[in-house]
Amino acid sequence: KKKKKKRNEGLASRRRGGLSRPAPARVRCFVDGPMSQSRTCVVCAMATTTLLLGVVALLAAARGILLAQRSSLPPLPSSLALAEVDALFEAATGNTAKTIAVYEKVLKYEEIARVREATRELAELEAAAAKGEAIVLSVRDFRSSGPHDDEAILAAVAKAKDLRGRHPDKRVVVHLPDLQLDVDLAAANKRENTWEEAKATTKTPTTTKEQRKAERRRRKRRQVVVDDDAVPATAYRRPTKYRLKAPISLSGLQGIELRIDGHLKAPQYHEIDDATKLAPPTETTTWSTTTTTPETTTPETTPETTTTTPPASRRSPPTPEEERLEFAVVEIADSTDVAVSGSGSVDGRGARWWRKRKADPSMKAPVLLLIRDSSNVRIRHLLLQNSPFYHVVLLRSTRVVVDRVHVFAPAGSVNTDGVDVLGSRDVAIRRCVVSTGDDNVAVKEGSTNVAVTGGIFYRGHGLSVGSLGERGTTASVSDLRLADVRFVRTSNAARVKTWQGGRGAVTNVTFANLKVHAVGTPLVVTQFYCPRSQHPAPCANSTDAVAISDLTVDAIAGWHTSGVAAQIHCSQATPCRVAFRDLNLRPAPGCSNVVQCLNVRPQPIRGRLDSTCANGDAMFGFRLDLSRRDQSLLARNRSCVHPQRTPREHR
Repeated sequence: KKKKKKRNEGLASRRRGGLSRPAPARVRCFVDGPMSQSRTCVVCAMATTTLLLGVVALLAAARGILLAQRSSLPPLPSSLALAEVDALFEAATGNTAKTIAVYEKVLKYEEIARVREATRELAELEAAAAKGEAIVLSVRDFRSSGPHDDEAILAAVAKAKDLRGRHPDKRVVVHLPDLQLDVDLAAANKRENTWEEAKATTKTPTTTKEQRKAERRRRKRRQVVVDDDAVPATAYRRPTKYRLKAPISLSGLQGIELRIDGHLKAPQYHEIDDATKLAPPTETTTWSTTTTTPETTTPETTPETTTTTPPASRRSPPTPEEERLEFAVVEIADSTDVAVSGSGSVDGRGARWWRKRKADPSMKAPVLLLIRDSSNVRIRHLLLQNSPFYHVVLLRSTRVVVDRVHVFAPAGSVNTDGVDVLGSRDVAIRRCVVSTGDDNVAVKEGSTNVAVTGGIFYRGHGLSVGSLGERGTTASVSDLRLADVRFVRTSNAARVKTWQGGRGAVTNVTFANLKVHAVGTPLVVTQFYCPRSQHPAPCANSTDAVAISDLTVDAIAGWHTSGVAAQIHCSQATPCRVAFRDLNLRPAPGCSNVVQCLNVRPQPIRGRLDSTCANGDAMFGFRLDLSRRDQSLLARNRSCVHPQRTPREHR
């Protein structure tokens, strides 16, 4: 009754314009008097505390359940033994979450191994600079007052050309240093001190307590212990940043090394206008139909850089693939004996480019690193990420080595191929870790004698040959070997794709010792390639096709998630000649395990004919006569279970 009376009095007071309603008793007790004087407040506090503890316990239990599979994995061994890693992936067979956890553990070791090798090369370079055997030019010495480093890099390269001509017996290195490292190679080169003296003299003394704390935090972030050996790792610190305002092109390099230990950032989308796209800044060169001669400079004067555009008539008409390579963030052209290495990274800043290209697929975007018309090129230890277009393109080059390069782009990125080989020969791609939104590695028209060995491919479409024969062109690929590569959660492992109406041949291609984990369809060979992004209209049927012969599939093991272990669809006019051996593929739990064959002519290996595709055509429900709309509708409810018999009209 008292509570009701007080409530009525408060209502009457508000109607008369008096004071507002007083606070309830359980809230007023915290203000008016001690908490112990009110039993209501004590009960409320106890209930609230109990509820919070229950919520915390529930969240902890949920987190433990979600991470139970990952936490149950054994720790990764200190040395990356192949047998032990195989055992970890084998234990995760059929479980995608555990497979991803194993990949993340292996990736951490690969990143530390990459930085360790690059750091050892950095120490060797510093020792050579201290002995006078190498000349190191720091880009920071050529910097102006602006925030961008385009002109500084071009000026350092021009100076390196001059020094290379005067000192042909010494190594000449253009260095983008990381100032957080204890060793500054440019300072060691200037002072002509020993390695130990340079390390002692280049440290910045700290005078205040805050600076000493910052120094300790920086050192702690920089050191990563592996096998009781502390090495600096760029993944655990913030490297020195270098910004580009426009794409740069370096041509006519001979015997010059470009070392990137900092973080090189590409121009943003709005910083590149149409004029810059057509004429990126480059060194002053004289263009001809055969060679490129750089303009000479005197040692006393500072080299000047201007911009030129190569004439369109320098080469024969470009292929459809070459037309997409409009420009690059960093281009190295007409060069010999060039090395691009370092523990640093190159960021393409391609998020906005991807959004624009999803809305307009015909829009052209820059390649992150383009090697064009060059020979004896080495690319080592770099981290390339978020390219607007392809990450690395080897165009009309010979004797190129890509070793332990890490490439990363999110799954939703557009046409972010890892490494593309176009019209090149004698190419070796070794121990690379590639995770992209498109092909991890693509070998395209005019390429021969290409070897892809070792490494891990995550996400993406695996290794692709092609696409070849677009718009009725003639394209060929020969002498390709893909071996000892691990594929994790890629849509395919090995793929050969050609267009209808094209001409040419794919010969002497070998896929050997491949390991697949949670891969969609490990092996795909199709002569009916026609994606909407490159050909919006439906593709017309044609009897012409790029011939596929001498294709060897030797020892592919692992498990897939699509229910289709291999898909080989070839033209009736030009059947595929494929040799199979040890196709040891298992499906995910509940899925089928079929091989879809169409117009395949199996070939023996070492006198033994495998049973794969030996019984003729077997499509297992797959149809080539459906429109794109029907295929997209079926893809929404696609099942990983495929019928063992296919109706005759589906063939």
